[in-house]
Amino acid sequence: MREAIVGRSSELSVLQDLLGAVSTGPAALILEGDPGIGKTTLIDAGRALARKRGFRVLAATPTSSEVRLAHAGLADLLAGVQDTDLAVLSGVQREALDAALLRDERAG
Repeated sequence: MREAIVGRSSELSVLQDLLGAVSTGPAALILEGDPGIGKTTLIDAGRALARKRGFRVLAATPTSSEVRLAHAGLADLLAGVQDTDLAVLSGVQREALDAALLRDERAG
């Protein structure tokens, strides 16, 4: 079981508010700060809260060696997404995604 997050009630409240705002329209959050202050803990908490509220959570965590690889983050982000989930994309969007992820040999 995950330990409670201590001393971060205001940040957790912001995460809760963000998830509430997402249901009414687009929202964004930038989490920044010095190394070691608990950003990853808050990100993990946000992901858990989102899943608990029924959101589908996609996450990309490319390694430092992948930084120079084109679209590595996109491939990481969509690794668990099924082709049937992408059926909602328009033809052009789907072709662009397939080309970026090298899933279509026809794409140049």
